[in-house]
Amino acid sequence: MTSRVEECNENGVCFGFQIRFKATQKTLLFDPFCCRLFARFGRQTLQRKPLPAERESLSRTLPPITPFPPQIHRRPLLAERVVSSPPLSDHNRPFVPALRVVHLDLKGAPPLPRFYTHLFPLLAALGANALLVEYEDMVTIDTHISRHVTLSSPQFPFSGAVAGVRALNAYSEAEVRRLVAAAAEHGLEVIPLVQTFGHLEFALKVEEFAHLREVPPLPQALCPSNNASLPLVREMANQVMRLHPKARFLHIGCDEVFQLGVCAECRQRDRDRLFLQHGKLHAVAEHVVRAHGVIPIVWDDMLRQMSVDVIRESGLAALGVELMLWSYVKDIYRFIPSQQFQQFAQLFPRVWFASAFKGAFGETLTVPNARWHLDNNMAWLDVAREQRHLFAEIRGLVLTGWSRYDHLAALCELLPAAVPSLALSLIAITRGRFDAAHVSQHFDHVMRCPDGQRALSEDELDADSQLFRRASACEFAGADVFRLVESHAQVVKRVTDYLYDVTEHKAWLTLYNVRRNLSNPYRVDEGLQDFQSVYYSLQSLMRSSFNALTQVFHRETAFGKNNTETPSTHTSLRSSVRRMDRTERVSLSITNGTLNELFVGSEEGAVLAAKTASHSRRSRAPSFGPKVKLLKVEVATRELMLSNDQLERVSALLLQEFNEGLKRETNPIASVKMFPTFVRDVPNGKEKGRFLALDLGGTNFRVLLIELEGADFKMDNQIFAIPQHVMLGSGEQLFDHIADCLADFMRLRGLKDVKLPLGFTFSFPCRQEGLTRARLVQWTKGFACKGVEGQDVVELLRASIRKRGVEIDVMAVVNDTTGTLMSCAHKNRECRVGVIVGTGTNACYMESVPNAELFADEFAAPTDGVIVNTEWGAFGDNGVLDFVRTDWDDEVNTYSLNKGRQLFEKMISGMYMGEMVRSIVASLTRQGLLFEGKGSEKLFTPHCFQSAFVSWIESEPKGVFIQTRKAMAEMDLSHASEDDLFSVQMICERISTRAAHLVSAAIATVLNKMRRPFTVVGVDGSVYRYHPHFHDLMAAKTAELTDPAYRFEMMLSEDGSGRGAALVAAVAVRQIEELRAKGLIDY
Repeated sequence: MTSRVEECNENGVCFGFQIRFKATQKTLLFDPFCCRLFARFGRQTLQRKPLPAERESLSRTLPPITPFPPQIHRRPLLAERVVSSPPLSDHNRPFVPALRVVHLDLKGAPPLPRFYTHLFPLLAALGANALLVEYEDMVTIDTHISRHVTLSSPQFPFSGAVAGVRALNAYSEAEVRRLVAAAAEHGLEVIPLVQTFGHLEFALKVEEFAHLREVPPLPQALCPSNNASLPLVREMANQVMRLHPKARFLHIGCDEVFQLGVCAECRQRDRDRLFLQHGKLHAVAEHVVRAHGVIPIVWDDMLRQMSVDVIRESGLAALGVELMLWSYVKDIYRFIPSQQFQQFAQLFPRVWFASAFKGAFGETLTVPNARWHLDNNMAWLDVAREQRHLFAEIRGLVLTGWSRYDHLAALCELLPAAVPSLALSLIAITRGRFDAAHVSQHFDHVMRCPDGQRALSEDELDADSQLFRRASACEFAGADVFRLVESHAQVVKRVTDYLYDVTEHKAWLTLYNVRRNLSNPYRVDEGLQDFQSVYYSLQSLMRSSFNALTQVFHRETAFGKNNTETPSTHTSLRSSVRRMDRTERVSLSITNGTLNELFVGSEEGAVLAAKTASHSRRSRAPSFGPKVKLLKVEVATRELMLSNDQLERVSALLLQEFNEGLKRETNPIASVKMFPTFVRDVPNGKEKGRFLALDLGGTNFRVLLIELEGADFKMDNQIFAIPQHVMLGSGEQLFDHIADCLADFMRLRGLKDVKLPLGFTFSFPCRQEGLTRARLVQWTKGFACKGVEGQDVVELLRASIRKRGVEIDVMAVVNDTTGTLMSCAHKNRECRVGVIVGTGTNACYMESVPNAELFADEFAAPTDGVIVNTEWGAFGDNGVLDFVRTDWDDEVNTYSLNKGRQLFEKMISGMYMGEMVRSIVASLTRQGLLFEGKGSEKLFTPHCFQSAFVSWIESEPKGVFIQTRKAMAEMDLSHASEDDLFSVQMICERISTRAAHLVSAAIATVLNKMRRPFTVVGVDGSVYRYHPHFHDLMAAKTAELTDPAYRFEMMLSEDGSGRGAALVAAVAVRQIEELRAKGLIDY
């Protein structure tokens, strides 16, 4: 037995021979049988010594433990891995997995299908290029199956008499197909996973299939000797493959078959051969290969203790089966010794490795330890680098994310709460090593984090291992649930501390007092005076929990209720919520005077019942302070609330500005320029080929390679940074830098000599003179490159590209608004409006050619349309909006980089929303209405209040101040009272509502002008995506202001600035080919 010590968490979960508790430094020695159990049974970790009977049984069934490889002493520290030497040999060359696979475990907590539209672009941007989807009971079918009926073409998991197998919130067939299509759009290959031996509780729990169990009382594993087992798993594979016709692989599970060789018939056979041959593993793999032409993948843990000869005899290797080796610890070799890789390599030339990003370090955790998971992933890269010479190919690395340890267990970490952990590991494995600077920059960009955060060094990760400090301010897919987990921890700690203080620390509500029904009423009042605020924070968390969870999950998951027809389909509410609910009942017991519920076995729990009830009757909600201050704040901010009359006036003025911008005569003096984009059509489904897209609109830009085949869509992309000195240098420097990155992108993908069409998203105000000619009107967003304003940006880009000798044909230049419209039109051809509400705001729409007087095209017919870029952010620059602007708007304008310009945008966009709140709060503080007149340096410094704070604050119900306090702490205003916090919430609500209503008035103007019976409005931008109420506010107010004859629907755009640009290029190519076919052009 080794004497090495492996780190364990504070719960004592460990994976070695010794356990060291961090808090107490106490070390316990475990019997070697513990590690034998783990080696045999995988993720199940034994945290006690085996009983004598277990030890005797194990000694008969388990082979000797393989010694650790002598050369392995420990995993290098992260800092040691950062050091990268030149690739002198294959052994020390960094390993980057070809397939970087994210595991979606849908059992227990499947996200709503719409969540994937946010998740998949994020995964692609982080470096993932494949998904391992474990559906379990999440697919809907419609054929009845019975033990008495021969299985022919059933779909699984069944309905009719066996409907209990299907989860209540199972995806429909159409939803699964959309999931697969959405994954493909973002370059994510889908690998389905079907359990075919163990972990079949979801099927074997049903009485109809109970006869297939290996052990009658236990629904975990099939009996391999039962001839009815094979038809069942074959049909499961068939129905899943029917929904994945393009899949290259099918994972057939087969891990942790705990009950094996137990029944009378199975005991007569050799255990290993029973698993491989009599257990139908070979038959299932053969069926998968021959019926569907895919490669079967199997977990490796059941094969680790088998001999090479036994495995070879089974014929698995000859079928092309591929193993997926998994381990979720830092020292991989402790459970998969080096010689095990050598043995597997003799039989399986192609293998997969599997790490974890959640669901591996505790059955009831609520948020993963990102540091531990990063260590595990980096360890796998080291192992792959050391062992790759043994194999023809290491296919990829799968980052598993288990939702619960088996079908009947409670939920562990929810997927949104684990996104930061996943992001950290994905970025690192995509680079092949942990580079703190690179990982930090990429993490902050893709996860939409505020600027100015420290690098993710080892010390930083140790101090913030769950990434609360790093990611709470970010706006990624599922961010509200991640913040909820943090709030939950804070509230539960507050309640627990309060109960401890009242019932144990102080001497008047202890068990002694309860049993004797004796206490001091004065002290009871003193102990209960904080109850209302504690209980109110708990109630508020319960409400906000449900609101946040139902944005991502089915209501049943959010409620945590069991399905009455299939009690184990939805297990009880996740452990964290159960603890919170239990604490709430305890708190209620205090209020109702039933303190006996606090103490099991107490016969006199009604201590001070009358006194407590009296206290409850005269208690009230936390005071909001002097009413006069609240009233003055409310009155002072009323001018932010716009009536429908005011909004209709805004709409009428905007229509007038539209008309002036469209006319050639009045355009030069118009504030809203209405530039024609020269894009005359939307995708019709006939576009095909490979296209490049270049997306420039901020401090980073993207290069994308997109392959179109009608509705099918594949994408590869890379993000490049623009240094500050380039943003402020010359135009030649900027476009040379872009061309260098573009050339690198092409060269790395073997496309240097391939001529591809490119769509260029240039998200700055431009006067467009043709589809490939656009002159910059003015720089925004912090750019000030000299020699570009007034110049054709396409020609500047082409000149820089020519210097690099790269074959690229710039087919179109568009802004992000046009890209948004085209991206949504690719999904719904009724989309004719594109809107951006993010860092800035703008819109475009399809205008008839005769109305767009600036547009000239010899091939355009009078009945045709052309997309017009409104540039409505400049609405009001001529003073027409002064009737709704405030002194605070003037102050925000004064401290902006482009004073006097983009005034409509400054009332709406994310760039200015936080500054608007800061301006109001600072003004009211100076008047003594907030913070007792005591502000902070940050409060009185322009641009210190992040717009993300507004989303935090708006995510809370009124009167709940967890996120609001956090935002105030960031502003050095920790002394804020609850009255102050309530006022700040009201200000954020009014600023958000005004912004949403102004956008609504503008959209209504477009819809009323177009007069189409039905229009899809494509919308994108960080404010629209991540503000918790913005969509609802926009949809409701737009409906109020739009003529009822013109129906509309708002659609969230998927990557309009990238995919949309490629679609514009694709449409341009299609139209050129159509004109060429008609003989109208000959080039």
